[in-house]
Amino acid sequence: MHPLVAPARISFPVLGPVGVVAVRQYVAAIVLITVGRPRLRTFTWQQWRPVLLLALVFGTMNLSLYSAIDRTQGSAAAAGLSALMFLPVGLVIVVQHPPTAGAAAYSVAAGVLSSAVPYLADLFTLRRVQAHAFGLFMSVNPILAAVAGWIILGQNLGWIEWAGVGAIVAANALSILTSRT
Repeated sequence: MHPLVAPARISFPVLGPVGVVAVRQYVAAIVLITVGRPRLRTFTWQQWRPVLLLALVFGTMNLSLYSAIDRTQGSAAAAGLSALMFLPVGLVIVVQHPPTAGAAAYSVAAGVLSSAVPYLADLFTLRRVQAHAFGLFMSVNPILAAVAGWIILGQNLGWIEWAGVGAIVAANALSILTSRT
């Protein structure tokens, strides 16, 4: 879950999930375009097509996630239904391309580390931590992902990527500071 979910949770009564997602998308776009500085004018149609599809997925995913958060236990139910929907796909893949033990283990680890652990952490934290502090706690996610990528995969982040992580942490800290005044 995105680190800005705590302020979003406070905004639900006023803006609703759709309004919160809209604001979240505006902020993400401003930060990512400012830091990443994509050369949009140079994109070809072949490059724009997957970008447009990903934009649709981002919007749908965020709206679905915030709609689920707005209710109780929505993420757990959605994960179960999603697993059922992908069961036929998984079976076809296993039959056509039997995975090695290593590939299966890495896939399970990816599922645990990228979905189960973050969603459970968010779920438990949202139940126990004041909403204004939750966003700052969630700022740790990109830092942990960067450290895990470095330790497990040998990936290094450049200054632009670290600036993006810093922008997320700073946005959450500012959100907390301004919400208390």
